[in-house]
Amino acid sequence: MKNDKLIIQNMKKVSFLIFILLISFTVKMTAQMDKARTYVPEYEKHNTKTYYNKVEIKQADTETFEIFDNLYAKDKKRVYYKGNEIADLIPRNFEYLGFSYAKYKEKVWFNGEVLDEADFKSFISLGDYYAKDNHNVFVGATLVEQFDAPSFKILNNKYAKDINAVYFLRKKIKQADTFTFEVLDDVYAKDKKHVYYDGEILKYADLKTFETLGKYGGYAKDKKYVYNHGKILKGENPKEFVLPEFPSIRIPPILIQY
Repeated sequence: MKNDKLIIQNMKKVSFLIFILLISFTVKMTAQMDKARTYVPEYEKHNTKTYYNKVEIKQADTETFEIFDNLYAKDKKRVYYKGNEIADLIPRNFEYLGFSYAKYKEKVWFNGEVLDEADFKSFISLGDYYAKDNHNVFVGATLVEQFDAPSFKILNNKYAKDINAVYFLRKKIKQADTFTFEVLDDVYAKDKKHVYYDGEILKYADLKTFETLGKYGGYAKDKKYVYNHGKILKGENPKEFVLPEFPSIRIPPILIQY
């Protein structure tokens, strides 16, 4: 009987180990497949050599080679776009602005394409693929005419505002007060009259007591309710609510397409 019990216990242990190994293998293979599906050409430096998309850039000076993103790079003598030298351009005349924006040859570029409407001297990158000059605001390569350039500013990667309005992913929030509007985290915001979730008024939220919870941009509460991604969690007491150790994380909306 004892031997039978030992055999059964050992079989359970073996089965458990096999189960763990299968899960580990599945996770590893899934990660590798995801990486293969989302591969983006990039610059790499190995020892004394520099590569783009796995192809060596033979004229590159690896010691001084500086990578800006997956498109632009430079060394002490040359500036590169997708691994190729940009002709008639020396490094001191090149300015990388971030988020695929660059200035050189008296022009503004995005993803290697000239922005004809952009003013070279006043053009700046605001972050999160927003940029502006003295006259226009750009999202990626797109000139957005509804924005007021002098007063325009981004609040996070979803919300922005100017003197005329507040915007969520470029869509005007008609009820929002531009002067008192402020973001609370990635998804929640408020002004003097309302609380907002993803650009929509959170109808039942109490403005005075509303507060966000945690760093994941989903949970919040006020004196009456607990919220998860803008939805009321029924049965939860705001005074007793404890944030879960692993809160649910929602995939955010896409900011822009370019």
